[in-house]
Amino acid sequence: MQDIIAVRLHEIVLVIYMICLGCYFYDFIQKNSKVRTFGYYALGIVWIFQTIFLCMYIVTTKQFPILTIFEGFYFYTWMIITVSLVINYFKSTDLTVFIINLIGFVFLVIHTFRPEQYDTENTASNIMNELLLIHISLAILSYVLFALSTSHAILYLLQRKNLKEKKFNQKFFRMGSIEQLEQNVFRFSLVGFLVLLISLILGIQWGLIIIGSEIWIDMKVIGSLIVLLLYGVYLFLRVRKSVNTKTLVIANIMIFLVCMINYLVVSKFSGFHQWFN
Repeated sequence: MQDIIAVRLHEIVLVIYMICLGCYFYDFIQKNSKVRTFGYYALGIVWIFQTIFLCMYIVTTKQFPILTIFEGFYFYTWMIITVSLVINYFKSTDLTVFIINLIGFVFLVIHTFRPEQYDTENTASNIMNELLLIHISLAILSYVLFALSTSHAILYLLQRKNLKEKKFNQKFFRMGSIEQLEQNVFRFSLVGFLVLLISLILGIQWGLIIIGSEIWIDMKVIGSLIVLLLYGVYLFLRVRKSVNTKTLVIANIMIFLVCMINYLVVSKFSGFHQWFN
């Protein structure tokens, strides 16, 4: 029972940490002070929880959590959060803060979903099942967000065509402006990218425990990493504004097609991503 309560508390901390990462990433791309402030407070809540857990561990075991690699992960995460809070207090959010917190999140995931730390095999099995469920749910959510991004990309191209041909009919006004449509393409891709990134982190953690190092040569894992990379390149080029907007929108649609091929076709060649029999 105590194991389950501990897991639930750590899962709550992970969710808050995910929200914090999302805020920092969005602020880095869009420069929004309100989102940055919300992310800072979310990180503060994570730090409070982590400090309490750390103190409880020291009091219970009468030792500092640095004697093993996995214990070190936990203390390392606490140090990362502490340093991040200090940096963010004295300067605005930059890519450095996001990256170090992403590293901290990875180590916290490794520590939270490590089956060896639980007393019973049943509890460890349940934790692995929950990790897999969260991974799949987040992956599907990212696909939904990418689909929304693509739908707005298609509307953008249609609206652009209407403008070029001066077709100012009822459909034209219902679609919205091309600026707003392009913004929606970017925003849905941005959130989808972050959700897929977190999903892959959780999925790789599950795979390394259950499958082993063979997951790195699994076709679906490789395909998902390629999809993540492609969306990352799109976001980078969009922020840099070094490529024509229409070209980027078309590229966004192409990337979604690659994503769907990876989801529907490549999964058949995976050793453990068998969606269809």
